[in-house]
Amino acid sequence: MRERWSFRTLLAEQQKGRTTPYCITLRSRTDATIIGWYAGRNTHWSTDHKWKKRFDNRGDAVAICHELRNLCPRNASIINIELAQDDL
Repeated sequence: MRERWSFRTLLAEQQKGRTTPYCITLRSRTDATIIGWYAGRNTHWSTDHKWKKRFDNRGDAVAICHELRNLCPRNASIINIELAQDDL
């Protein structure tokens, strides 16, 4: 499994003057693969990575993640904030 958040990656991006994009993911309970991304308030989740919402500010992502965990307490443990990976 890939590392979800790396302090070294964050520090390197900040030193380069770039913002670090975050996204909110929904992971599988069995093998921890990403099965959905937060896509916005109207749709909440999407299985298409092209629709994932990126957050430049981690605080914004934390607020939305907290709201999603309150809406879906059964899935709270598999809703995570992660560094957004570059799309290929």
